[in-house]
Amino acid sequence: MSTLRVEPATVIDLVGRGRVGREGFTLIEVLIALVIATIIGGALISLLAGQSLFYAKSDQLITAERNIRAAVDMVSADLRMAAPEDLVAATPDSVSLRYDFLRGIVCDSTGADEIAGYVLDTISTFGLSAAVQGLAFRQPFDSVFNYADGFLGTVTSTGSGPKTACTDAGAPTALPSGYYRTVTGWQAAFGDLPDNGSFFRSYRLLTYRFAPSVFASGTAIWRGTDELVGPVADSASFSYVMADGSVQATVAGGALANVRAIRVSGQTVDDDTRFDVQRSFNFDVELRN
Repeated sequence: MSTLRVEPATVIDLVGRGRVGREGFTLIEVLIALVIATIIGGALISLLAGQSLFYAKSDQLITAERNIRAAVDMVSADLRMAAPEDLVAATPDSVSLRYDFLRGIVCDSTGADEIAGYVLDTISTFGLSAAVQGLAFRQPFDSVFNYADGFLGTVTSTGSGPKTACTDAGAPTALPSGYYRTVTGWQAAFGDLPDNGSFFRSYRLLTYRFAPSVFASGTAIWRGTDELVGPVADSASFSYVMADGSVQATVAGGALANVRAIRVSGQTVDDDTRFDVQRSFNFDVELRN
């Protein structure tokens, strides 16, 4: 019977070979892996940073476009209601006009220096200045208003008394009694009483202006005491299209009646210095004939 003998040197050699087979990465392999991981990580970080900037810039572009639409909608809605005769001041930085907060119809003017009328609508006076306030009326079938700055009339009664006078003259009967009122003081302000059917307006001063923003660096569009849209470039301005087609930066005095449209020009900007996001706006608001 033969016996297998293993020499000690052979055992040592086998163990050593097994140990060599179980060794880890070499230093060169680790360095290569680190270089590859660094390259891939840097590429991913660069991609994520680029996408983040892309989305941030897209958001700023959307904001700029939204600001333009807001400027056009808000400014146009108010200025379009004005007639040339309503303009009080017109400069590159601001435009001021008489803005109605109450409108009504004269339905009876047979009393001594008083009219009975009913109110068509009322508007909040928030943001309007009392620096200029007054009342205007227009005779039936007449397009020209008579203005009395500083005169709002004295309301002596509301409810059933003036309502009866108005309904007897053909005014609607379904309106609440609070819509009817008696107003005195007309002759002192206008010299004559308005005819039945005249349209009357109570107004205050509304000013649109370019002034420093309180929410961001730069300039904003203000409506009275309210900041509406910003920031816009400091070069933003108002100008005025005249009846002869010329455009003037400033209009004063009797020439205000020759303004046919108010032009609003400028650029919306962003206070994020990473981007150069600008959107131009240039639109005309035609005044009421």
